[in-house]
Amino acid sequence: LDILIIMTHSVFFHFRMMSDELSSWKVTLYTKFRQAQSAIQRLLDERSQLQQYLTQTNRSVFLTS
Repeated sequence: LDILIIMTHSVFFHFRMMSDELSSWKVTLYTKFRQAQSAIQRLLDERSQLQQYLTQTNRSVFLTS
């Protein structure tokens, strides 16, 4: 019976360690995801600003021609 208890504790300890490791990976991956999402949003914002600038420049060129 003592061996069974020790084995059970060992198994639960192992599962707890795996669970903690998976939780850590989840936090890391979520952080990376948010950073990537933020970078993509900045690129989209920059693209929008560039498009507005080019449109204004194009209008300006045609108005002065």
